[in-house]
Amino acid sequence: MSGTHEDKSVIQVAVWLLVSLSCLVLVFRFLTRFFLANRRQGGGEDVLIVLSFAFSLGQSIPLLLSHAVVLGGEASVSPKHRAIDGLKLLYTSGLFFILSLVFAKLSVCVSILHLTPDEKHRRAIWVLATVSILWGITSFFGSAFRCCIDSVWLRDPATCIDETAFQRFIVLVNIVADLALVGLAIWLVFPLNMDLRKRLKVIGLFSSRALVVVASIFEFIYIPRSFADNVAPQARMYLIVRQCVQFASIASACIAYFHPFFQSLRSGLIFSHSAAFPTHLQLSQGSNSHRKSNSNNESTKSNDNSRVLASGSLNLSEPGITTNHV
Repeated sequence: MSGTHEDKSVIQVAVWLLVSLSCLVLVFRFLTRFFLANRRQGGGEDVLIVLSFAFSLGQSIPLLLSHAVVLGGEASVSPKHRAIDGLKLLYTSGLFFILSLVFAKLSVCVSILHLTPDEKHRRAIWVLATVSILWGITSFFGSAFRCCIDSVWLRDPATCIDETAFQRFIVLVNIVADLALVGLAIWLVFPLNMDLRKRLKVIGLFSSRALVVVASIFEFIYIPRSFADNVAPQARMYLIVRQCVQFASIASACIAYFHPFFQSLRSGLIFSHSAAFPTHLQLSQGSNSHRKSNSNNESTKSNDNSRVLASGSLNLSEPGITTNHV
């Protein structure tokens, strides 16, 4: 098995970069919720996304360790032993990858569940969450016991299932589930009696799951490379793309919480140096207490909406944010 220093470096850099970005996104989410929304206690969706991130670390660490055994390795290690050690690490990484995706999906489902009291919406969300759980169980145990129990990490066609077909099944169901999450968010938000611009903005935030779909399509394309005889150079792009899928899954579960921050930041940039239009949002400090009543009402309404979105609960009975459902 031949490997190059470039193969090692590219995968290591990609893994470190995407893990760091995932960590920043997660921290940013909690800072937004706890400080802008003044919500000191996390909900079920917060626990689920933290678990997803923890499993993503479990997926990434084997890739960082595998650079010495899969992608080149030490000269004193025989190619056969190097390949076996590398396959063990890749096997472990794949199991954590599935768990990370499942918990990220469940976090999004719980977040959407808080947005509506409508029974039809809630039933659809529970169905999608159940499908995600069943997909996760099937994918996890199918990957865990794909070969003989004494050597499950090996890729022997005589003792293993058709791994290429099984991985394609995993990716295809993942794509369908994420498309369903996007469609569910659109179905939930579109009937709201709110300004079209705000409606499209909220839909855009939840439609960020489409990033996972795009990354998963590339993962589907590169699946055959992960099962090539020469794993090291062939699997490089597949491993990087899979890392992108994991990052997109975590980031898209957190991106809706960025809206309160950017709204507050924009308000601070506009009003922080204005004597006529100071703002009481926490990221800006207005010094003038004399402000026009209409500006005060608009700022208060904007801040309240920010807190609602950040806390993950949208009261559909509020004036101006009601549904057309009978």
